[in-house]
Amino acid sequence: MIRWGGEEFLVLFHDCSLADAAHISEKLREAIAALRFEKIPQVTVSLGVAQLRPSETLNEVIERADQALYEAKHNGRNQVKVSE
Repeated sequence: MIRWGGEEFLVLFHDCSLADAAHISEKLREAIAALRFEKIPQVTVSLGVAQLRPSETLNEVIERADQALYEAKHNGRNQVKVSE
């Protein structure tokens, strides 16, 4: 995992199907939403998931994941959006 932007992180899975990556992302989202802090009512996370296509560059798959992330944020946050 690396920090990609101000509040964005990039997680790369090796040898992982898109379905498995989406499942792991949903488990992560659930775990973060379940956290409770004394001075913060609730913390949530939106995630965009994409799988590298055979003819695609790393920048292209990151762009698709980023688009999925912003779609998740636009659709109400605290959700996982998969780029097909």
